[in-house]
Amino acid sequence: MFSIPFSFGNAGVEFFFVLSGFIIFTAHRKDLFKAHKFFDYLRKRIIRIYPTYWIVFLTTFLLAIASPGLRNAVPHDLFIIAKSLLLIPQDPAVIGGTGAPVIIVAWTLQYEICFYLFFALMILSRWVSMIAGISLLLIYLASFQGFMNFFPYSF
Repeated sequence: MFSIPFSFGNAGVEFFFVLSGFIIFTAHRKDLFKAHKFFDYLRKRIIRIYPTYWIVFLTTFLLAIASPGLRNAVPHDLFIIAKSLLLIPQDPAVIGGTGAPVIIVAWTLQYEICFYLFFALMILSRWVSMIAGISLLLIYLASFQGFMNFFPYSF
């Protein structure tokens, strides 16, 4: 009965990504293809995402380690923890079902970071961004032929 008015709810993540892309483009469109703006853009994106994420991640991680019932639910491999802190995508089949251990919903931030890096290439150079865009398109098209169905493409 109440499910029909809220049936659009599954589009929330896609809407967030589209809105985020629109905001980044609007805020930085004057920076496109101006390499001298590259580091300023990266600094702003790092400050926007990482400090808050690190506070939440480390608090959750330390509370889980301190709790005997949750201790085994978080990774103990320092390499996995480091990649998690940097929001580097990890294989979802191996890490937490989403590729983001400890803070499972951080997979959305992993996608956001990948988008930020692609946009940074657009700030850095028209040619570099075109090569990256064409490469992504070719990888996407290769997926229809049955190639590239493994991680990291599956990310």
